[in-house]
Amino acid sequence: MRAIFKRELKSYFTGVFGYLFSAFLLFVVGLYFTVNCLVQASPYFGYVIGSISFVFIIAVPLLTMRTLAEDRKMKTDQLIMTAPVSVTRIVLGKYLALVTVFFIPCVLICLYPLILGHYGTIPYTMAYSAILAFFLYGCTCLSIGLFLSSLTENPMLAAVLTFAVLFADYLVSGIGSIFGSESNASFLGIMMIAFAFAIVFFMLTKSLLAAFVLMLLLGTAAAVTYNLKPELFTGLIQNVAGALDITKRMDDFINGVFNLSNIIYFVTVSALFVFLTIQSVEKRRWS
Repeated sequence: MRAIFKRELKSYFTGVFGYLFSAFLLFVVGLYFTVNCLVQASPYFGYVIGSISFVFIIAVPLLTMRTLAEDRKMKTDQLIMTAPVSVTRIVLGKYLALVTVFFIPCVLICLYPLILGHYGTIPYTMAYSAILAFFLYGCTCLSIGLFLSSLTENPMLAAVLTFAVLFADYLVSGIGSIFGSESNASFLGIMMIAFAFAIVFFMLTKSLLAAFVLMLLLGTAAAVTYNLKPELFTGLIQNVAGALDITKRMDDFINGVFNLSNIIYFVTVSALFVFLTIQSVEKRRWS
């Protein structure tokens, strides 16, 4: 795993992607810091972090699109997979390299509250809890990008998929409110989610029949449940949207509240997508 980690980390900084990712993050943070904290004389650096969560929608696809897709395109994944290293170690090495690239600008961001402290008293707890949430949220986004990169051999398609998923998650609360809380609207939303699951399953298995059967099973289960107990669907899509909304997990930290359950949420979602990536690569290894 160490060799994979060093190889991936070196590749990000021998090329331009690591530098572009870091420069873009630091530019956006510096811009919001200057406007919100210095120009407007606000001591709350956490609000700067809360305003820039959109940055991952652009930065993460840029960084993760080549991680596994490029190896498949260039056939170098076959050399890695035939090496005496488990798929788990390969994927973890790549993921830890991504996290390390992200960790570097986060260390520099930690200097901003100290700079602001020279101008007056600031709530350091709020500032650094927000930075912690920013880091955990970024790690979660990176795990999603890594998984989507494992589904295709086209880096640009991997970038588009990652952008679409992160953008949808950024807007998921608003999307949930569009459906309303009525049971029939929630049923429609659940059917759309089932269809999305079927698409992802098809990309994992490359089996149209299996994806169709999964869609049929999920749709049938939802339809039967809706006909028997429609009240279960009242407000269901809003609850699902709340569970899928990763960005809202940052809110407590931005307000200076250390919420352990949100940390567990970030870690769990990251672990889930790393696990899915391992299964995706494992399937390709034995196919």
